[in-house]
Amino acid sequence: MENKPNKPNFTFSLNDVESEKLRQFIEIHKQHARHTAFGELVKVSFVPSTMGTHAEVQCLTCGETVGLTDLSEWDI
Repeated sequence: MENKPNKPNFTFSLNDVESEKLRQFIEIHKQHARHTAFGELVKVSFVPSTMGTHAEVQCLTCGETVGLTDLSEWDI
């Protein structure tokens, strides 16, 4: 049996400010949202960079995308 290297495990999180932005976005968009086959209303994406991790949310019905990133936590 061949030894396979362990795959890295990544975890992303939102702080309180970002979580509130997400909650407000979902509240607005759930009024017109059509659920996908898996029941999703939105897609949350995380993009790591050398400055920090950018988070955004997209409505899967209308396509609107909003940035969630709290830039006050970045060293810029």
